Amino acid sequence: MIAAELYFQRFTVGAHHYLVGPAQESRYWSTRSIFRRWHGYFSACVLAFASLWCGSLGAQEYELGPQDKIRVAVVEWVLEELRSPINGEFTVGSTGLVSLPLIGDVSALGTTLPGLAASISEKLKAKLELSEEPKTSIEIVAFRPFYILGDVERPGEYAYRPAMTVLQAISLAGGFRRSEAGALQLKREADSLRSEMTAGLHAMDEHRAREARLEAEIESRPSIQFPDDLLGRQKEPAIAELLHGETLLFEARRRALASNMQSSSRLITLFDEEATSLGRYSAALAEQREMTSRQLKLFLSLKERGLALPGRELDLERALADVQSRHREAGAQTIRNAQERARAEAAVAQSLEQRQMEAITQLRETRTATETLRQRNDRTRAAISMIQTIYPDHGRQDYAIVRPDSPAGSQAAAHESTAIRPGDVLQVTVRQQHPQLLEPSVEGPDQHVPEQGTGLVAAEERAGEP
Repeated sequence: MIAAELYFQRFTVGAHHYLVGPAQESRYWSTRSIFRRWHGYFSACVLAFASLWCGSLGAQEYELGPQDKIRVAVVEWVLEELRSPINGEFTVGSTGLVSLPLIGDVSALGTTLPGLAASISEKLKAKLELSEEPKTSIEIVAFRPFYILGDVERPGEYAYRPAMTVLQAISLAGGFRRSEAGALQLKREADSLRSEMTAGLHAMDEHRAREARLEAEIESRPSIQFPDDLLGRQKEPAIAELLHGETLLFEARRRALASNMQSSSRLITLFDEEATSLGRYSAALAEQREMTSRQLKLFLSLKERGLALPGRELDLERALADVQSRHREAGAQTIRNAQERARAEAAVAQSLEQRQMEAITQLRETRTATETLRQRNDRTRAAISMIQTIYPDHGRQDYAIVRPDSPAGSQAAAHESTAIRPGDVLQVTVRQQHPQLLEPSVEGPDQHVPEQGTGLVAAEERAGEP
Protein backbone atom coordinates (compact mmCIF):
# COMPACT_ATOMS: atom_id res chain seq x y z
CA MET A 1 0.00 0.00 0.00
CA ILE A 2 2.95 2.36 0.53
CA ALA A 3 3.71 2.24 -3.18
CA ALA A 4 0.11 2.52 -4.24
CA GLU A 5 -0.95 4.68 -7.13
CA LEU A 6 -3.13 7.52 -5.78
CA TYR A 7 -5.55 9.43 -7.87
CA PHE A 8 -7.26 12.47 -6.43
CA GLN A 9 -10.10 13.87 -8.40
CA ARG A 10 -12.55 16.69 -7.86
CA PHE A 11 -14.71 16.46 -4.70
CA THR A 12 -18.27 17.70 -5.29
CA VAL A 13 -20.20 19.52 -2.50
CA GLY A 14 -23.71 20.46 -3.54
CA ALA A 15 -23.37 22.52 -6.71
CA HIS A 16 -19.76 23.60 -5.93
CA HIS A 17 -16.51 21.74 -6.74
CA TYR A 18 -13.41 21.95 -4.61
CA LEU A 19 -10.14 20.46 -5.98
CA VAL A 20 -8.54 18.69 -3.08
CA GLY A 21 -5.44 17.42 -4.88
CA PRO A 22 -3.94 16.90 -8.35
CA ALA A 23 -3.61 13.43 -9.83
CA GLN A 24 -0.13 12.07 -9.22
CA GLU A 25 1.85 9.43 -11.01
CA SER A 26 2.47 6.19 -9.18
CA ARG A 27 5.63 6.47 -7.16
CA TYR A 28 7.22 5.27 -3.95
CA TRP A 29 6.78 7.62 -0.97
CA SER A 30 8.12 7.59 2.47
CA THR A 31 5.81 6.98 5.40
CA ARG A 32 6.28 10.59 6.54
CA SER A 33 5.34 11.97 3.10
CA ILE A 34 2.21 9.83 2.95
CA PHE A 35 1.16 11.00 6.44
CA ARG A 36 1.55 14.65 5.47
CA ARG A 37 -0.28 14.06 2.22
CA TRP A 38 -3.28 12.41 3.87
CA HIS A 39 -3.31 15.08 6.64
CA GLY A 40 -3.67 17.78 4.00
CA TYR A 41 -6.49 15.97 2.26
CA PHE A 42 -8.33 15.44 5.54
CA SER A 43 -8.08 19.17 6.37
CA ALA A 44 -9.37 20.08 2.92
CA CYS A 45 -12.36 17.73 3.36
CA VAL A 46 -13.22 19.23 6.77
CA LEU A 47 -13.21 22.73 5.28
CA ALA A 48 -15.33 21.51 2.35
CA PHE A 49 -17.97 20.12 4.71
CA ALA A 50 -17.90 23.37 6.67
CA SER A 51 -18.62 25.21 3.44
CA LEU A 52 -21.52 22.83 2.85
CA TRP A 53 -22.98 23.76 6.26
CA CYS A 54 -22.66 27.45 5.49
CA GLY A 55 -24.47 26.87 2.21
CA SER A 56 -27.51 25.49 4.08
CA LEU A 57 -28.82 28.96 5.02
CA GLY A 58 -31.34 28.82 2.24
CA ALA A 59 -32.00 27.97 -1.33
CA GLN A 60 -29.90 30.98 -2.42
CA GLU A 61 -26.16 31.21 -1.86
CA TYR A 62 -25.27 33.26 1.18
CA GLU A 63 -23.67 36.55 0.17
CA LEU A 64 -21.06 38.02 2.46
CA GLY A 65 -21.40 41.47 3.94
CA PRO A 66 -19.89 43.79 6.56
CA GLN A 67 -19.24 42.26 10.00
CA ASP A 68 -19.22 38.66 8.70
CA LYS A 69 -16.33 36.78 10.29
CA ILE A 70 -14.75 34.07 8.12
CA ARG A 71 -12.00 31.50 8.45
CA VAL A 72 -9.70 31.18 5.41
CA ALA A 73 -7.42 28.19 4.80
CA VAL A 74 -5.18 28.02 1.71
CA VAL A 75 -3.49 24.73 0.79
CA GLU A 76 -0.54 24.59 -1.62
CA TRP A 77 2.08 21.98 -2.43
CA VAL A 78 5.71 22.91 -2.72
CA LEU A 79 8.17 20.05 -3.33
CA GLU A 80 5.74 17.53 -1.91
CA GLU A 81 5.34 19.59 1.25
CA LEU A 82 1.92 20.90 2.37
CA ARG A 83 2.00 24.63 3.03
CA SER A 84 -0.65 27.09 4.11
CA PRO A 85 0.35 30.65 3.21
CA ILE A 86 -2.98 32.00 4.52
CA ASN A 87 -4.72 30.43 7.48
CA GLY A 88 -6.75 32.38 10.01
CA GLU A 89 -9.94 34.28 10.85
CA PHE A 90 -10.79 37.58 9.20
CA THR A 91 -13.68 40.05 9.38
CA VAL A 92 -15.35 41.74 6.45
CA GLY A 93 -14.98 45.49 6.93
CA SER A 94 -17.65 48.16 6.64
CA THR A 95 -16.55 48.80 3.03
CA GLY A 96 -17.02 45.14 2.10
CA LEU A 97 -13.28 44.40 1.92
CA VAL A 98 -11.41 41.69 3.79
CA SER A 99 -7.70 42.19 4.42
CA LEU A 100 -5.55 39.09 3.92
CA PRO A 101 -1.80 38.51 4.24
CA LEU A 102 0.29 38.60 1.04
CA ILE A 103 -2.52 39.78 -1.24
CA GLY A 104 -4.02 42.68 0.76
CA ASP A 105 -7.67 43.72 0.41
CA VAL A 106 -10.12 41.46 -1.36
CA SER A 107 -13.70 42.50 -2.11
CA ALA A 108 -16.22 40.28 -0.29
CA LEU A 109 -19.38 42.41 -0.45
CA GLY A 110 -22.14 40.46 -2.15
CA THR A 111 -19.76 37.58 -2.87
CA THR A 112 -20.53 33.94 -2.15
CA LEU A 113 -18.06 31.69 -0.35
CA PRO A 114 -16.97 29.81 -3.50
CA GLY A 115 -16.60 33.11 -5.34
CA LEU A 116 -14.40 34.60 -2.63
CA ALA A 117 -12.34 31.37 -2.48
CA ALA A 118 -11.74 31.52 -6.24
CA SER A 119 -10.77 35.20 -6.02
CA ILE A 120 -8.25 34.50 -3.24
CA SER A 121 -6.73 31.56 -5.16
CA GLU A 122 -6.41 33.68 -8.28
CA LYS A 123 -4.74 36.57 -6.44
CA LEU A 124 -2.33 34.21 -4.65
CA LYS A 125 -1.32 32.54 -7.93
CA ALA A 126 -0.55 35.94 -9.46
CA LYS A 127 1.18 37.26 -6.35
CA LEU A 128 3.38 34.23 -5.76
CA GLU A 129 3.79 33.39 -9.48
CA LEU A 130 2.56 29.86 -8.98
CA SER A 131 2.05 27.43 -11.82
CA GLU A 132 -1.32 26.33 -10.37
CA GLU A 133 -3.87 28.06 -8.26
CA PRO A 134 -3.69 27.02 -4.59
CA LYS A 135 -6.78 25.48 -3.08
CA THR A 136 -8.71 27.86 -0.82
CA SER A 137 -11.46 26.87 1.62
CA ILE A 138 -13.62 29.35 3.50
CA GLU A 139 -16.14 28.92 6.31
CA ILE A 140 -18.19 31.43 8.26
CA VAL A 141 -17.21 31.71 11.90
CA ALA A 142 -19.76 34.33 12.89
CA PHE A 143 -22.54 35.88 10.82
CA ARG A 144 -23.15 39.60 10.77
CA PRO A 145 -25.80 40.56 13.40
CA PHE A 146 -29.44 41.34 12.94
CA TYR A 147 -31.42 44.04 14.73
CA ILE A 148 -34.75 44.01 16.55
CA LEU A 149 -36.71 47.00 17.76
CA GLY A 150 -40.20 47.95 18.87
CA ASP A 151 -42.32 46.33 21.58
CA VAL A 152 -39.68 43.93 22.93
CA GLU A 153 -37.98 43.94 26.30
CA ARG A 154 -34.40 44.45 25.05
CA PRO A 155 -34.28 45.93 21.54
CA GLY A 156 -30.88 46.11 19.89
CA GLU A 157 -28.24 44.13 18.02
CA TYR A 158 -28.07 40.34 18.29
CA ALA A 159 -25.84 37.64 16.83
CA TYR A 160 -27.44 35.72 14.01
CA ARG A 161 -28.00 31.98 14.24
CA PRO A 162 -28.75 29.75 11.25
CA ALA A 163 -32.43 29.00 10.54
CA MET A 164 -33.59 31.64 13.03
CA THR A 165 -37.26 32.68 12.92
CA VAL A 166 -39.06 35.84 14.02
CA LEU A 167 -40.38 34.16 17.19
CA GLN A 168 -36.90 32.96 18.15
CA ALA A 169 -35.51 36.44 17.58
CA ILE A 170 -38.17 37.90 19.91
CA SER A 171 -37.21 35.35 22.59
CA LEU A 172 -33.57 36.46 22.30
CA ALA A 173 -34.73 40.02 22.92
CA GLY A 174 -36.42 38.99 26.18
CA GLY A 175 -39.91 38.56 24.75
CA PHE A 176 -42.52 41.23 24.47
CA ARG A 177 -42.14 44.34 26.55
CA ARG A 178 -42.92 43.67 30.20
CA SER A 179 -45.93 46.00 30.19
CA GLU A 180 -47.40 43.73 27.51
CA ALA A 181 -46.06 40.47 28.88
CA GLY A 182 -47.33 41.43 32.33
CA ALA A 183 -50.81 41.85 30.92
CA LEU A 184 -51.16 38.09 30.70
CA GLN A 185 -50.30 37.85 34.39
CA LEU A 186 -52.84 40.58 35.15
CA LYS A 187 -55.47 38.69 33.23
CA ARG A 188 -54.69 35.55 35.18
CA GLU A 189 -54.95 37.51 38.41
CA ALA A 190 -58.31 38.87 37.25
CA ASP A 191 -59.50 35.32 36.53
CA SER A 192 -58.31 34.24 39.97
CA LEU A 193 -60.11 37.19 41.56
CA ARG A 194 -63.29 36.31 39.67
CA SER A 195 -63.10 32.76 41.00
CA GLU A 196 -62.53 34.14 44.50
CA MET A 197 -65.50 36.48 44.06
CA THR A 198 -67.74 33.62 42.93
CA ALA A 199 -66.69 31.53 45.91
CA GLY A 200 -67.25 34.50 48.23
CA LEU A 201 -70.76 35.11 46.91
CA HIS A 202 -71.63 31.44 47.32
CA ALA A 203 -70.28 31.52 50.87
CA MET A 204 -72.49 34.54 51.59
CA ASP A 205 -75.51 32.60 50.32
CA GLU A 206 -74.60 29.75 52.66
CA HIS A 207 -74.27 32.11 55.63
CA ARG A 208 -77.56 33.86 54.92
CA ALA A 209 -79.40 30.53 54.62
CA ARG A 210 -77.81 29.46 57.92
CA GLU A 211 -78.92 32.73 59.52
CA ALA A 212 -82.52 32.06 58.46
CA ARG A 213 -82.38 28.58 59.99
CA LEU A 214 -80.87 29.81 63.26
CA GLU A 215 -83.46 32.57 63.58
CA ALA A 216 -86.21 29.99 63.07
CA GLU A 217 -84.69 27.81 65.81
CA ILE A 218 -84.34 30.73 68.19
CA GLU A 219 -87.92 31.88 67.68
CA SER A 220 -89.22 28.24 67.75
CA ARG A 221 -90.88 28.66 64.37
CA PRO A 222 -92.26 25.54 62.65
CA SER A 223 -90.43 26.34 59.39
CA ILE A 224 -87.61 28.48 58.00
CA GLN A 225 -88.29 31.82 56.34
CA PHE A 226 -85.49 32.09 53.77
CA PRO A 227 -84.66 35.47 52.15
CA ASP A 228 -86.76 36.28 49.10
CA ASP A 229 -83.79 36.54 46.74
CA LEU A 230 -82.65 33.03 47.69
CA LEU A 231 -86.14 31.67 47.18
CA GLY A 232 -86.22 33.35 43.79
CA ARG A 233 -83.05 31.49 42.78
CA GLN A 234 -84.20 28.01 43.75
CA LYS A 235 -83.88 26.88 40.14
CA GLU A 236 -80.12 27.19 40.48
CA PRO A 237 -78.79 23.76 41.52
CA ALA A 238 -76.40 25.18 44.12
CA ILE A 239 -79.11 27.30 45.77
CA ALA A 240 -81.65 24.46 45.68
CA GLU A 241 -79.15 22.11 47.34
CA LEU A 242 -78.25 24.77 49.90
CA LEU A 243 -81.87 25.45 50.96
CA HIS A 244 -82.66 21.75 50.99
CA GLY A 245 -79.69 21.02 53.24
CA GLU A 246 -80.58 23.76 55.73
CA THR A 247 -84.20 22.56 55.80
CA LEU A 248 -83.13 18.99 56.50
CA LEU A 249 -80.84 20.16 59.31
CA PHE A 250 -83.63 22.30 60.78
CA GLU A 251 -86.09 19.39 60.73
CA ALA A 252 -83.54 17.01 62.26
CA ARG A 253 -82.78 19.42 65.10
CA ARG A 254 -86.50 19.97 65.71
CA ARG A 255 -87.09 16.22 65.88
CA ALA A 256 -84.15 15.79 68.25
CA LEU A 257 -85.48 18.57 70.49
CA ALA A 258 -89.01 17.14 70.46
CA SER A 259 -87.68 13.69 71.32
CA ASN A 260 -85.64 15.11 74.17
CA MET A 261 -88.59 17.07 75.49
CA GLN A 262 -90.83 14.02 75.25
CA SER A 263 -88.36 11.90 77.22
CA SER A 264 -88.03 14.59 79.86
CA SER A 265 -91.82 14.87 80.09
CA ARG A 266 -92.20 11.13 80.58
CA LEU A 267 -89.55 11.22 83.29
CA ILE A 268 -91.35 14.03 85.13
CA THR A 269 -94.62 12.11 84.83
CA LEU A 270 -92.98 9.09 86.43
CA PHE A 271 -91.74 11.28 89.26
CA ASP A 272 -95.28 12.59 89.75
CA GLU A 273 -96.73 9.08 89.82
CA GLU A 274 -94.08 8.00 92.30
CA ALA A 275 -94.86 11.01 94.49
CA THR A 276 -98.55 10.06 94.48
CA SER A 277 -97.72 6.49 95.48
CA LEU A 278 -95.39 7.71 98.22
CA GLY A 279 -98.11 10.03 99.50
CA ARG A 280 -100.60 7.21 99.76
CA TYR A 281 -98.02 4.95 101.36
CA SER A 282 -97.08 7.66 103.85
CA ALA A 283 -100.76 8.26 104.69
CA ALA A 284 -101.32 4.54 105.29
CA LEU A 285 -98.28 4.43 107.55
CA ALA A 286 -99.51 7.44 109.45
CA GLU A 287 -102.88 5.80 109.98
CA GLN A 288 -101.19 2.58 111.09
CA ARG A 289 -98.98 4.57 113.47
CA GLU A 290 -102.01 6.21 115.05
CA MET A 291 -103.73 2.86 115.44
CA THR A 292 -100.68 1.23 117.01
CA SER A 293 -100.25 4.21 119.33
CA ARG A 294 -103.86 3.95 120.52
CA GLN A 295 -103.45 0.20 121.12
CA LEU A 296 -100.35 0.85 123.20
CA LYS A 297 -102.14 3.50 125.29
CA LEU A 298 -105.10 1.14 125.85
CA PHE A 299 -102.77 -1.66 126.89
CA LEU A 300 -101.00 0.57 129.39
CA SER A 301 -104.35 1.62 130.84
CA LEU A 302 -105.44 -1.98 131.25
CA LYS A 303 -102.09 -2.88 132.72
CA GLU A 304 -102.52 -0.27 135.46
CA ARG A 305 -105.80 -1.87 136.39
CA GLY A 306 -104.32 -5.37 136.25
CA LEU A 307 -106.42 -6.47 133.33
CA ALA A 308 -103.63 -6.87 130.70
CA LEU A 309 -101.53 -9.92 130.08
CA PRO A 310 -97.78 -9.51 130.62
CA GLY A 311 -95.45 -9.33 127.51
CA ARG A 312 -97.93 -7.58 125.22
CA GLU A 313 -96.48 -4.13 125.93
CA LEU A 314 -93.11 -4.94 124.31
CA ASP A 315 -94.75 -6.18 121.08
CA LEU A 316 -96.84 -3.01 120.74
CA GLU A 317 -93.84 -0.77 121.31
CA ARG A 318 -91.88 -2.62 118.64
CA ALA A 319 -94.74 -2.37 116.14
CA LEU A 320 -95.11 1.36 116.83
CA ALA A 321 -91.37 1.96 116.35
CA ASP A 322 -91.41 0.02 113.07
CA VAL A 323 -94.37 1.99 111.71
CA GLN A 324 -92.77 5.29 112.70
CA SER A 325 -89.48 4.28 110.99
CA ARG A 326 -91.24 3.34 107.75
CA HIS A 327 -93.23 6.56 107.87
CA ARG A 328 -90.07 8.62 108.21
CA GLU A 329 -88.44 6.66 105.34
CA ALA A 330 -91.48 7.27 103.15
CA GLY A 331 -91.22 10.97 103.94
CA ALA A 332 -87.54 11.00 103.01
CA GLN A 333 -88.30 9.16 99.76
CA THR A 334 -90.98 11.71 98.98
CA ILE A 335 -88.45 14.49 99.48
CA ARG A 336 -85.91 12.73 97.24
CA ASN A 337 -88.54 12.18 94.58
CA ALA A 338 -89.42 15.87 94.66
CA GLN A 339 -85.74 16.76 94.32
CA GLU A 340 -85.29 14.44 91.32
CA ARG A 341 -88.36 15.90 89.68
CA ALA A 342 -87.02 19.40 90.23
CA ARG A 343 -83.69 18.37 88.71
CA ALA A 344 -85.47 16.93 85.66
CA GLU A 345 -87.41 20.14 85.17
CA ALA A 346 -84.21 22.17 85.58
CA ALA A 347 -82.46 19.94 83.04
CA VAL A 348 -85.23 20.56 80.53
CA ALA A 349 -85.07 24.28 81.07
CA GLN A 350 -81.26 24.26 80.90
CA SER A 351 -81.32 22.22 77.72
CA LEU A 352 -83.70 24.69 76.10
CA GLU A 353 -81.67 27.64 77.31
CA GLN A 354 -78.39 26.07 76.14
CA ARG A 355 -79.89 25.37 72.74
CA GLN A 356 -81.05 28.96 72.53
CA MET A 357 -77.65 30.32 73.54
CA GLU A 358 -75.85 28.06 71.06
CA ALA A 359 -78.14 29.22 68.30
CA ILE A 360 -77.63 32.86 69.31
CA THR A 361 -73.84 32.42 69.39
CA GLN A 362 -73.85 30.72 66.00
CA LEU A 363 -76.08 33.43 64.59
CA ARG A 364 -73.75 36.15 65.82
CA GLU A 365 -70.68 34.35 64.43
CA THR A 366 -72.42 33.72 61.12
CA ARG A 367 -73.39 37.37 60.76
CA THR A 368 -69.85 38.45 61.59
CA ALA A 369 -68.51 36.06 58.95
CA THR A 370 -71.10 37.33 56.46
CA GLU A 371 -69.99 40.92 57.04
CA THR A 372 -66.34 39.89 56.64
CA LEU A 373 -67.20 38.15 53.38
CA ARG A 374 -69.09 41.18 52.14
CA GLN A 375 -66.13 43.45 52.81
CA ARG A 376 -63.74 41.01 51.14
CA ASN A 377 -66.02 40.74 48.11
CA ASP A 378 -66.11 44.53 47.89
CA ARG A 379 -62.31 44.64 47.90
CA THR A 380 -62.13 41.89 45.29
CA ARG A 381 -64.63 43.68 43.08
CA ALA A 382 -62.61 46.89 43.40
CA ALA A 383 -59.41 45.02 42.49
CA ILE A 384 -61.03 43.55 39.38
CA SER A 385 -62.30 46.97 38.38
CA MET A 386 -58.82 48.44 38.83
CA ILE A 387 -57.28 45.71 36.67
CA GLN A 388 -59.92 46.39 34.06
CA THR A 389 -58.85 50.02 33.82
CA ILE A 390 -55.11 49.29 33.42
CA TYR A 391 -55.20 45.96 31.60
CA PRO A 392 -53.47 46.16 28.20
CA ASP A 393 -54.49 42.86 26.68
CA HIS A 394 -52.53 41.45 23.78
CA GLY A 395 -54.33 42.26 20.60
CA ARG A 396 -52.55 41.53 17.32
CA GLN A 397 -48.77 41.34 16.93
CA ASP A 398 -47.44 42.86 13.72
CA TYR A 399 -43.97 42.09 12.38
CA ALA A 400 -42.07 43.83 9.62
CA ILE A 401 -38.58 43.16 8.27
CA VAL A 402 -36.23 45.58 6.54
CA ARG A 403 -33.54 43.71 4.61
CA PRO A 404 -30.19 45.26 3.66
CA ASP A 405 -30.88 44.77 -0.03
CA SER A 406 -34.41 46.25 0.14
CA PRO A 407 -35.15 49.68 -1.34
CA ALA A 408 -34.82 52.50 1.15
CA GLY A 409 -37.82 52.78 3.48
CA SER A 410 -39.47 49.55 2.27
CA GLN A 411 -40.63 46.91 4.72
CA ALA A 412 -41.78 43.34 4.22
CA ALA A 413 -44.60 41.93 6.35
CA ALA A 414 -43.62 38.85 8.35
CA HIS A 415 -45.08 36.31 10.74
CA GLU A 416 -43.73 34.27 13.64
CA SER A 417 -42.22 31.57 11.44
CA THR A 418 -40.59 33.91 8.91
CA ALA A 419 -36.85 33.23 8.57
CA ILE A 420 -34.47 35.95 9.75
CA ARG A 421 -31.36 36.73 7.69
CA PRO A 422 -28.13 38.35 8.82
CA GLY A 423 -28.35 42.11 8.69
CA ASP A 424 -32.18 42.16 8.90
CA VAL A 425 -33.98 44.77 10.99
CA LEU A 426 -37.08 43.28 12.70
CA GLN A 427 -39.80 45.71 13.78
CA VAL A 428 -42.25 44.35 16.43
CA THR A 429 -45.53 46.14 17.11
CA VAL A 430 -48.18 44.99 19.62
CA ARG A 431 -51.60 46.52 19.17
CA GLN A 432 -53.42 46.90 22.48
CA GLN A 433 -57.06 46.56 23.35
CA HIS A 434 -59.01 46.78 26.59
CA PRO A 435 -61.57 43.98 26.96
CA GLN A 436 -64.12 43.82 29.75
CA LEU A 437 -62.62 41.82 32.57
CA LEU A 438 -65.47 42.24 35.04
CA GLU A 439 -68.17 40.01 33.65
CA PRO A 440 -71.76 40.64 34.72
CA SER A 441 -71.85 37.26 36.48
CA VAL A 442 -69.11 38.44 38.86
CA GLU A 443 -71.38 41.00 40.43
CA GLY A 444 -73.80 38.26 41.43
CA PRO A 445 -77.23 38.91 42.93
CA ASP A 446 -77.81 41.88 45.14
CA GLN A 447 -76.50 40.61 48.44
CA HIS A 448 -78.66 41.70 51.36
CA VAL A 449 -77.09 41.50 54.79
CA PRO A 450 -79.79 41.32 57.49
CA GLU A 451 -79.78 44.06 60.07
CA GLN A 452 -77.93 43.12 63.19
CA GLY A 453 -80.33 42.72 66.04
CA THR A 454 -83.81 42.07 64.71
CA GLY A 455 -84.06 38.38 65.65
CA LEU A 456 -80.85 38.27 67.64
CA VAL A 457 -81.68 40.82 70.32
CA ALA A 458 -85.18 39.44 70.74
CA ALA A 459 -83.78 35.94 71.11
CA GLU A 460 -81.27 37.13 73.69
CA GLU A 461 -84.05 38.82 75.59
CA ARG A 462 -86.11 35.62 75.54
CA ALA A 463 -83.09 33.60 76.63
CA GLY A 464 -82.69 35.90 79.64
CA GLU A 465 -86.27 35.44 80.75
CA PRO A 466 -86.81 33.09 83.72
